[in-house]
Amino acid sequence: MVSPCRWGVPLWLCFTAASACSLMLGACATLQVPSKAPSFPFEKCLNASREGVVVRAYPIEHYEDYWQVFEEDLPKIGLGALWVRIDNSRPGAIDLKDARWSLRKGERSFTSLDAKDVLKQFYSGQGIRMYSVAVHEKARKGLERLILKDGTIPPSGFLEGFLFFKTDPGNRRWSTGAILSGKDIQLETRKEIEIELAISDANPGC
Repeated sequence: MVSPCRWGVPLWLCFTAASACSLMLGACATLQVPSKAPSFPFEKCLNASREGVVVRAYPIEHYEDYWQVFEEDLPKIGLGALWVRIDNSRPGAIDLKDARWSLRKGERSFTSLDAKDVLKQFYSGQGIRMYSVAVHEKARKGLERLILKDGTIPPSGFLEGFLFFKTDPGNRRWSTGAILSGKDIQLETRKEIEIELAISDANPGC
């Protein structure tokens, strides 16, 4: 005899319905990535420069900003985002292929995340175990398009994009007291430099 669940429906049918519902929810449960690069207020950007290389950053901290861009409260689930732009005012090209980006807070250091790790943290923070592969791939490709690239910047050129970092869940002021570090930025002379940008007190204005 098949045991009934609530409302007298057979137990196997309840499990089937629950599984289908989970799959339907999982099909939509992924990060919403904007189709094009967002714009941020230039007057609130922070900047630091060294040897003709300028790093400009806008830390996204406010709840409204995250919802406007990603339709999610990312700091709540342990993700922080920076919009970063690197300008080259040198006479020769600079190379970011070996550049490493990290965020330091006191004795702690967080390496920037790639698209795969951003989504992994998103699913973990949201408690999502099932999702549509097609929707996941769309989000991953969208992130890869917007994350800061490791390419070559010609004279008077620039590269810009997001840097994501794993943070303490629920900490909306995740960037307070933090220092953004870009290591192994290669100049046209083959010299490699490091640029540090104090997120809290860097010079305002992009």
